[in-house]
Amino acid sequence: MKALQLGSSRQARKPAPEGCGKPAEARFCLLDTSYSKIQTKNKKIRFIPVENADRSLKKRNRLCYDYYKNDFLPKLGKNVLNELYCKYNDFGKTIDFDMSEYPIELYEHYDKRIEKMTNDSLLFYSEKVFLSWYRKVSRSSRYILVRNGDKKHLKKLICRFDDQYSEMIKNRMNWLMWEYGNENACSVTLTLNPSNFRNDKLCMWEVITILANEFLTRLRRWLKHKGLPCRYIRCIESMKGISKNDFVGRGNPHIHYCFFGLKYIPKDVIDSFWPYGFNFINSTAKNHKVRYPIHYITKYITKTYTENDPDNTLNQSLVWFFNKNSFDHSSKLVYPLYKPGSGLWVCDFVIEMDPLENQIVEMKEIFKAVESLYKTPPPMVI
Repeated sequence: MKALQLGSSRQARKPAPEGCGKPAEARFCLLDTSYSKIQTKNKKIRFIPVENADRSLKKRNRLCYDYYKNDFLPKLGKNVLNELYCKYNDFGKTIDFDMSEYPIELYEHYDKRIEKMTNDSLLFYSEKVFLSWYRKVSRSSRYILVRNGDKKHLKKLICRFDDQYSEMIKNRMNWLMWEYGNENACSVTLTLNPSNFRNDKLCMWEVITILANEFLTRLRRWLKHKGLPCRYIRCIESMKGISKNDFVGRGNPHIHYCFFGLKYIPKDVIDSFWPYGFNFINSTAKNHKVRYPIHYITKYITKTYTENDPDNTLNQSLVWFFNKNSFDHSSKLVYPLYKPGSGLWVCDFVIEMDPLENQIVEMKEIFKAVESLYKTPPPMVI
């Protein structure tokens, strides 16, 4: 048989006649699109050709980010100016004005007002769109059917906040603690000074990964010069804030590093490589409050996927909204989450279905339904 032909068209492709000169093996199976949605056990299974699959869910965070920055924020700033202008002139209601009509005195109050509103709206908006996206993703089970010749395989599509993904992360973090728990390690926490970034949370989240990569490059060069290894794992997290300053730092990003095989990194070295904010160092050599730095950082990584308190939900929202890696590590430190593909497998279509008892039951139902989707056309009679 030839390869399966998939498409969204309902018109079936006609097979070659018996005597037209083409061999009989040139015929192929057809996807019966009239049965693309199957009802089984009061559950619906939907088969979607790859070219018709909705890819907006995968990049929803980038779409929301672009809308927030290009449309939402400019409109927010103009609304603040209109409100200040109406109060300035004792107008009873907000009226739309041209930007050139605003007096210069308004801008003295505008900066602080827009700073607070921008930061508050970022936290609220990111959490709102994240929860909306997650509810939509978790409402159905999604698979892809791949094949290699006569072999077929179902692979479940999961997001990084799925329970299955959480178990994969916990297993690797537990192995990391077991493997390196008794080694020397140094924990470094890097924060950003908000005054260096105009107290703008959006700006801080945009640049922190760039600055962290620059810091790591310079530190790696210094360690190599000293003949020391540079094995690390890091995670990004948002701050909870404290009540005495009205939680003004809530949502600010910071990064935790754990370097393996190092007893201590001098603070003046960290200061010279990280001039953008504050840093805190804990190591096994100095016996600071973090006695086991490896356990300390793995706790933060596993908490990102397992706890659902309000502070952690905000952390998940901001990491998702700005498309940041929840954690990163040096090459070959832990076993990869997914094996690299061979390139021999071809994806047929995406499958969406209502969740069943478990993944095994879902796969059985899908394989039962798959066979009814394909039919071999009868020979054409001349």
